[in-house]
Amino acid sequence: MMKSLLIILNLIFYNNVYGRSMDTLVADDYPVDTDTLPSGCEDLEDGFHWIRPLVDSNDEYPNIYVRCNNGYTILNPSLFDFFNYHHIKSLFTSYSDVTDFVASSTLNDHVTWREWYLPANDDTVWSIAEDCHTCAEDDDFGSSTVYYMTGNYNGCLWVTKGYCDMDPDSLECYECTAPYVDEPVSGLCTHMHLDADSPVNSAHDDCVGTSYNAEPSIGTEGEYCVCYKQKESKMVPASKWVIPDVDANLKQDKNTIVRVYNDDFKDGTYRILQPGIYKVMEDIEFNMNDGDYDNPNAEGMWYPKEEQEREYMGAGGSFIGPYGMGFFAGFAIESDDVTIDLNGHTLKMSKVFHHQQRWFSVIEVGSKAFISGQGPANFGPYMTYANNVVIKNGIVGRSSHHGIHANGFENLVIKDVVVKDFEVAGMAMNGFIGLTLENIEIGPVYQEVPVMGVYTQARIMLPRLRKVAEDNPYGQVEFFGRGSFTADEVLGELQSQMDIMFEHFINGKEFSDPEMIDEYGVDRIVASRKTFENVKGLPSSSTAYGIFLNSYGASVFAISGAPGTSDGVTVRNMHIHGLYKDPWEVPRIVLTKGPFNDIMDFTRVTDDGLETTTSKYIGSAYTDAQYAIHKLSEDWGVLGHSVVGTKVDSWISQGKAMGSAKVRCNGDIMLHVTKGLFGFRCDNVDNVDIDGLEVEDMQNIGELGSYVCGHYESTDDGGHRNQNFPLQRGYTGTEVHALSFVGSTGKINNVHIHNIISARGDALAVQFFPSNQIEIGEKILIEDIHAGAHLPKDLLTSLDDSMPNKIPRACAITIWTWTDEDSEFYSNQISFTNKDSVEAKCLTTHTFCSNSAYDHEAILSNIKPCDHTTIVKEQLDETGENHLIYEKYIRHLSDDHQKLFNIMKDHKTPNFYPQRVYPKGKPGKVLNIYVLYIMIASILLFAAWKFTKRSTKNNISQTKNCNEYEPLIKSGPNSYDTKFGSYQSGL
Repeated sequence: MMKSLLIILNLIFYNNVYGRSMDTLVADDYPVDTDTLPSGCEDLEDGFHWIRPLVDSNDEYPNIYVRCNNGYTILNPSLFDFFNYHHIKSLFTSYSDVTDFVASSTLNDHVTWREWYLPANDDTVWSIAEDCHTCAEDDDFGSSTVYYMTGNYNGCLWVTKGYCDMDPDSLECYECTAPYVDEPVSGLCTHMHLDADSPVNSAHDDCVGTSYNAEPSIGTEGEYCVCYKQKESKMVPASKWVIPDVDANLKQDKNTIVRVYNDDFKDGTYRILQPGIYKVMEDIEFNMNDGDYDNPNAEGMWYPKEEQEREYMGAGGSFIGPYGMGFFAGFAIESDDVTIDLNGHTLKMSKVFHHQQRWFSVIEVGSKAFISGQGPANFGPYMTYANNVVIKNGIVGRSSHHGIHANGFENLVIKDVVVKDFEVAGMAMNGFIGLTLENIEIGPVYQEVPVMGVYTQARIMLPRLRKVAEDNPYGQVEFFGRGSFTADEVLGELQSQMDIMFEHFINGKEFSDPEMIDEYGVDRIVASRKTFENVKGLPSSSTAYGIFLNSYGASVFAISGAPGTSDGVTVRNMHIHGLYKDPWEVPRIVLTKGPFNDIMDFTRVTDDGLETTTSKYIGSAYTDAQYAIHKLSEDWGVLGHSVVGTKVDSWISQGKAMGSAKVRCNGDIMLHVTKGLFGFRCDNVDNVDIDGLEVEDMQNIGELGSYVCGHYESTDDGGHRNQNFPLQRGYTGTEVHALSFVGSTGKINNVHIHNIISARGDALAVQFFPSNQIEIGEKILIEDIHAGAHLPKDLLTSLDDSMPNKIPRACAITIWTWTDEDSEFYSNQISFTNKDSVEAKCLTTHTFCSNSAYDHEAILSNIKPCDHTTIVKEQLDETGENHLIYEKYIRHLSDDHQKLFNIMKDHKTPNFYPQRVYPKGKPGKVLNIYVLYIMIASILLFAAWKFTKRSTKNNISQTKNCNEYEPLIKSGPNSYDTKFGSYQSGL
């Protein structure tokens, strides 16, 4: 019987299905006169054939085109466009592209491979075809071999995440151990070999609470196909034949001029989908989907609307897609051969949009902010990389996150551009080949940030909480001592408190205004200010960058935390300045967080800051919402990463003491590792050529790290689970790194680094973490590097005795000699064209730079004292304290520096021995023979050094004796002032 012939004119969105692939057939390849087909490849010769594995009366299950190999049917989604009727998606219980090259079941469909593929039964045998041509069994799983992906790609935990992730270029997967994992297991991988009946977790608590989650997967780009064979094949009726239409859209070329105006952004992100020169014709202030100023946090205010789902994937309530957390960019460049000519104009967020969209890049090079499998939410499967892009001639202004952000490009040129008023990074580039930066100014950071990071989270939480209220209108959540509340009631309180911030900062109403008090009440205004108001005005994240050049994907955890390498950077005439930071540490209770890795910040919503085992939950409108979502929703799209441990659950709902619940520190409110402040950070980038770089005025005024996790050094004893010991040792939020490299190659010339200040931590001008091959050339000038510039001497004993905070040190050029080849941290190969031409002066510190088991000062003999040309004008005497440096010299530089000083004055000294960790108070010390021996040896060594210094006086030692607390220290008993060959050998 002749089947009907149809032509698809428009894309069709299938229920429970999201995806994309490409057609490989033309109309003549469709045998439209064929009425019957075999059900499988069991009796067919090797090669391509049409089959129909599953038959129904409604033509729900189509004919499919497959390759046969040795009786196996090879399932290959790449043979058809996703919206082609004959795509294999209909043969699965659900189907969703998870990355650009792998598909799986949808979030709420928890099935094994055998259950996932509808034609399969108990007798079906399986194998895999890595090349989608030839089927083969795995030795471990035999005739049940299939592919599974690690759970991170669906937002679940996987035990080795960040330790041995899949290679981004070759897609090779690795095995490794991790903390608390003794036997090697797979790193993050889209195509692990497992049994077709390997179980899949169906409870969301298991997804986010256990370390082993995996879902069935299949490659969608001609690799990692799955093969199957049934007991027999039979002839069955063919389904209808549907031939797709050919796309006849005209394309513009790279020379086409497209003029861009303010109105082009009023409905959302400007997605550049075709080549061309996009010429900005006026100053632009983004104010996307401008909302109701009297009801600013209602649905759709400054946020993608449901009807925009087709253009902005993630807007429609699934929370899956690039726009599931709002409009993330001004421009999103999704085509090759694009020039953005700013034409002398400025691009920036309006103040109201900046207030309401707290996660944003002015320009995004690529179709989404995170590669698949990364990020705080599910940003959808597709990443369109943009190559041969130029950004030039103008100002990139106010942004709540990045100025310019990019993933996976080849050949990006940015020239004659100023990037300023950002909160996280001026520029961040991941996984690229070919980057040229010419005549670039980066800084200062934005210093009028009205709200804290929790407001950012609340804006993203509102749509999810509305979905819960809609799906479960009568469910209630219990808060001990306060009663039960529905999701709608929790939503109402959260929205009201957020509206208070908007009324004050955007509508200009004072908190004490009688009209405000009459509408909201004093208690609600006080609660809102405590939760959301940013009284300091500085960005409230834990880390900030001038520029971050990185390998594949985001690197929000460890130093050198991303896989692969980038290649080819040319920097000419770059000036980075005005980076100010007061990092916000958020200790967390393990396995307790919200839907997008938003930490439940219990230190600020308990009666004692979580310092005791009897802490009482007070709560906030936001932590109440986090808890309510976990208790009232079963939708994995809404729940995301949400998890609440049993102890925390009963603590919030019943008032039961948590006791010694495990707490982890050195993280921020989004689970990132707290890293402090970086001017120019370069992780795993080859062929870096810097000629003309100035980094100045970096001020980290952060408080000392919390001790509620104990006196930790690493993940093993209380630190963040992803901090990379010893590159990240103890609390790292107080550090300043002007220029840092790890795993990189290249050369640097004409570098000037000055006015680098840490109030309470290390100040490092140039730091070479392991595995670099860098040539240090001519004209390297380092001056005014001040560590612990607001740290009183009387705290040094406490720091010496109790990590996580370290005694601050200032370094000019510090080179790591520690290596760990098993972890691929190799010996540095650093060379000097002319070491004597490297100049450094005016370093103030609390201990020797080389007082470290891991890295050492490389130019010790070149360091000169402060003089009339430096900010610190004199050598302090032995009674001087380093905290005087900020008060006496730095705060007078500008109004901004005085503001920083005023903020620091309000910081509190931490409790070094909280009851949660030390129930019996400060422990006594036991001095063993070994420790006594080390102390005596150190004293003798120090005495010998002092004697030598007196006999070989220089200009400094003629005027005063050196003291380990003296601000300027040129050498010392632990110095490493040797010929450079020692570094090359890794000794």
